Amino acid sequence: MKKENSIQVAFHTLFWVAVLWIFAHYSYLRPIDPQHVQYEYISAVFLMAAVYIGWFVLIPKLFEKARFLLFWIASSAVVAASALLEICLIYSYLFDTFTAVGVPSVKLSILSVFILVFLRNAAFYTFFFILRIYEFVCKSLINKEKALSRKRSQLIVSMPDNAEIFISVDDMDYITCNRNLTFIHLSDGQIFRQYKSLSHWKTVISEDACVRINAKTLVILSKIDSYNCSQVTLRPNADNERPTFPISDRMRDAVVSHLEEEQENFPYKKVPETVEEMPKRTFSEKVGGINLLKEQVKEKISENPGANVAKLLDEIPDTSQRSIERILRQLKEDGSIEYRGSRKTGGYYAVENSGE
Repeated sequence: MKKENSIQVAFHTLFWVAVLWIFAHYSYLRPIDPQHVQYEYISAVFLMAAVYIGWFVLIPKLFEKARFLLFWIASSAVVAASALLEICLIYSYLFDTFTAVGVPSVKLSILSVFILVFLRNAAFYTFFFILRIYEFVCKSLINKEKALSRKRSQLIVSMPDNAEIFISVDDMDYITCNRNLTFIHLSDGQIFRQYKSLSHWKTVISEDACVRINAKTLVILSKIDSYNCSQVTLRPNADNERPTFPISDRMRDAVVSHLEEEQENFPYKKVPETVEEMPKRTFSEKVGGINLLKEQVKEKISENPGANVAKLLDEIPDTSQRSIERILRQLKEDGSIEYRGSRKTGGYYAVENSGE
């Protein structure tokens, strides 16, 4: 989600920078030029205020709750207010300009300018309204698909003829991707191509049923035969092949920790690395998995007394919250750490002379 939020912030920032530049240099988006750049910036601020009042307040609190009439009334009022503030900002300039050129009805001309500004602001407001609703619909569909998957252990898959079918997670072996094109591989040899990202399937499928082992591969835990710190090997498929996938260096600690955590629920086993695999990493990395993560957590707590789960997640990237909590429970049972303070504001502290 953090990456998605960063992309969204970058898009909004670049969009408004472009609008400010156009406002300051051209008259395409404004009906009259006051010849004062500072007025253009202030006008853009009024416009942005109207857009984001709709984005953060009116759409989530009214439109998404089906209070449509109130939403459109409030939206019209907000857009009209932004246009009125802009007209008030340059009213004296407009009045002097229309009077100097001998316009018969100055007030009517100013009203015409107000209508043009209102329509322009309404266009911006509508553009961001469409973006916001699109985002809302996408999230709603993902949440529904996620709920269905968790409840029935099934995925909704689109077919070439626009039909949709259900596929059981138990019938899947793994999912690979090529950018936003993913391939769902079933145990019977069938492959379904979907225009969805691997992150989408990682979100939809239960965390207890799958693990993402590298940037392009998501495997189903029940289909794993064995694993080590370098790779995951699946059970034989319909062609009697045993697909093997490498574990990325960046994800290794989180993947191995997750596999060890779920091992009691699945029949796969951990095997030693081969001679060819071991030189690929340093000695400290070969310790691997839960033991390495355990040492990292102990070290971070020693360096940051009073650290909580959120702090440890920041200090140890590419680690799930469940893994951190599991390690903390183990360290408490070992007597290596203790929890002090209230549930909300307390944290973990290293215990001296713990026998290690």
